[in-house]
Amino acid sequence: MLVWRGKGYLVPVIIFACSLLFQLAFDAIYNDPNYYRTHSIPLASALLVAGAILSQIGKRSYESQGPLEVKDFGKKFMVSRDDSFFWIPLKHWGLICLLISLVSVIFGKW
Repeated sequence: MLVWRGKGYLVPVIIFACSLLFQLAFDAIYNDPNYYRTHSIPLASALLVAGAILSQIGKRSYESQGPLEVKDFGKKFMVSRDDSFFWIPLKHWGLICLLISLVSVIFGKW
């Protein structure tokens, strides 16, 4: 795929799911339907949780996958599987979510 490879599709799915769950939770806790939109902490928290999940998935995926051995025309080729989203490996998306979370808290809601 052009945008993702392997398990890279999990990046937007997990970020969206965490954001939705945190929006529902914070709006219900504070009994304010606009709380998620007016404060930066819920988004930062959602990104931290999504980043932790993505880094664990990326780490386990990277550790569990050894190179694949492909036999073609009597020769052996070693091919490694790439889990990436926008050409960034899945294991690095945890750090990216952390940085976006910090920027969101420091500079307020974008």
